Parts: sequence; C-alpha cells; structure tokens
Amino acid sequence: LRSRSERDALETGGPDGPRPAGAWPLLTDHAHDAVAALCRALLDGPGAEPPATGPADRLLPQVTRLDLATLQVRTYP
Repeated sequence: LRSRSERDALETGGPDGPRPAGAWPLLTDHAHDAVAALCRALLDGPGAEPPATGPADRLLPQVTRLDLATLQVRTYP
C-alpha cells in the first residue's frame, strides 16, 4: 500500500495538481503528422469495415493501429 502523499503524487501530480513537464518527447513532428493524417482519414474516409463474421468478434470494437516504424496501418478485428 502507498501512503496518501505518494498516491497523490502519482495520481494527481502532487498537492498543486498535475503540472506538464513540457512537450512529450516520444511523438516527433513526423509521427504527429502521421497520426493526424490517420485520424482525418478515419473520420473523413469511407465507413467502417463491416462487423466480423465470427460471433465472438462481432461485439469487439474496431481498433486501428499505426506502426510508427513502418507506417503500416491495420484495423482489428
């Protein structure tokens, strides 16, 4: 179990609330552009793929994955 002060620091950033540490270094400009283009394509493009034929997959939400190393896009299920 964690103390209240440790929980507050992890969950809210401390007694003063969360504080941004600056720009997120893991999302470079070209990765940001690729993610933004994917979002636009998904919102403005053709409709979603039809539901899967298997009964177990029909209830799962569709998730689109963008591999930032290869820029390959896959939609599951």
